Amino acid sequence: MRGAAGVLIGRLSGFLAVVKTPSARTDNLIFAYGEIPRALELAGKVTRLMAGVVSTLRVHPDRMWESLQSGFSQATDLAEFVMQACGVDYRTAYVVVGAAVRRAAARGLRGVDLTAEMLDEAAEQRLGRRLGLSGRDLAEVLDPQAIVATRCSPGGAAPEVVRKMAGECRDEADRVHAEAARRLAGYDRAESALVAAAERAVPR
Repeated sequence: MRGAAGVLIGRLSGFLAVVKTPSARTDNLIFAYGEIPRALELAGKVTRLMAGVVSTLRVHPDRMWESLQSGFSQATDLAEFVMQACGVDYRTAYVVVGAAVRRAAARGLRGVDLTAEMLDEAAEQRLGRRLGLSGRDLAEVLDPQAIVATRCSPGGAAPEVVRKMAGECRDEADRVHAEAARRLAGYDRAESALVAAAERAVPR
C-alpha cells in the first residue's frame, strides 16, 4: 500500500504537470490518456488488497503488548525527556540513552526496566559527568501507553485522535461514494437520452 501510494502520488504529479498547458496547446494531453486508466487500475487493486487484509486480520492485543514491553520502543521518547529535563542537546541525550539501552540489553533487561541511575551511569561513561537524573521516576516516560497518549496532534497515534481520523475517513468515503453514484446515474441518464435521440432521428 505504501509503495503503491508513492507511485500514485508520482502519477498525479505527472498528470498535473501535463494538464498545465498553454492555451490552445492541448496536444500534450494525449500523455494523460494512458496514465489515468493505469492509475485508477492500480488504485483499485491496492484498495481491494487492503480490504482483504483488513477483513481477515486477527489482532492479538496480549501478544502485541508482550512484544512491545520486551523491546526498547520508548528510547526516542526517553532521549527527548533527557534533553528537556537536563538541558542538553538532543545528540547528547541520544548518545546517553543509546549507551544505557545497550547496557540494559546486554543484561537481558527491557525498556521499561531502565532507571534514572542507569542513565546517569551511561552519561558518566560517555560524557564524563552525570546528568543529575538519579532518583527521578521514569515510570510514565517509559510507559508505552502514556507515550502513545501524548501523540494527540492531527495524525497522531493517541486513541481519540485515531478514532476521530477513522470517523472522518469513513465520512469522506461515504461522501465520495454518494457523489460517484450520483455522477454514474447522471451518465446513465445522458446515455439513455442520447440513444433515444438517435433512435428518433434515424427512420425505421
